[in-house]
Amino acid sequence: MAVALEVTSEFPVESLESPATATPVELKPVRFGYFNSDAREVFIVGSFNDWNQRANPMTRDSIGDWSVELSLPPGEYHYRLIVDGEWHDDPNAQQTAMNSYGSFDAVVVV
Repeated sequence: MAVALEVTSEFPVESLESPATATPVELKPVRFGYFNSDAREVFIVGSFNDWNQRANPMTRDSIGDWSVELSLPPGEYHYRLIVDGEWHDDPNAQQTAMNSYGSFDAVVVV
């Protein structure tokens, strides 16, 4: 089971205005990928969605590649996967950080 991550910066998807500064915040498309041909459902969960376990479902193709693309403002984000109701580490994460539960979050910098 592998997780792939791609940050694409050529084309911003949209912008948000920061309420504190009233300047636009450029969102970047970030594609998360995961392979598991046996999984029935996969969610990406992290600091970008307040750890909401159902907010970002991943879509499966015919061979078991799961993916989702999120639009995120620049920053550092911690995340994990939920596969068929169980928390999973990203085995291919380039960066990790220990969390308060004694396991490791994957870290992505946008």
